[in-house]
Amino acid sequence: MAHTESTVRNIKSMLEVNKQNMKFQKQNLTESYIELHKRFTLPFACILLFIIGAALGSIIRKGGLGMPFVAAIIFFVIYYVLNTIGEKIAKEHVLPVELGMWLPSIILLSIGIFLMIKANNDSPLMNKEWYFRIYSTLKEKLAMFQAKK
Repeated sequence: MAHTESTVRNIKSMLEVNKQNMKFQKQNLTESYIELHKRFTLPFACILLFIIGAALGSIIRKGGLGMPFVAAIIFFVIYYVLNTIGEKIAKEHVLPVELGMWLPSIILLSIGIFLMIKANNDSPLMNKEWYFRIYSTLKEKLAMFQAKK
């Protein structure tokens, strides 16, 4: 009987060790995938920040060199924060590694496309009237939605 208990304890401890090894190997594999995707997302982010900077340079004409420079720093900080969040959620397996690492680039790409369209059409980015119309429309729809409840 004692021999059977010790055998069961040994098997249980071996399973615990194997479980810890699998967890460690999964974490190492995830970190390797993160580093692999970093090798592609960082150069792509440089291209995206260049596109955003070029669009902002043609949209923001006032302020000399200072205003586009401040805007570029703001976009870099936005990318850095999004990239840090994406890497963290990829490490914690909240999202797949691919999505977690490429999500900041996808967001910046959409902003870059929006800004390039604005720059191509010579549309003012800070048009208060357009934003006011959008706000009014959303406010009316929200009021209608709340009235239906």
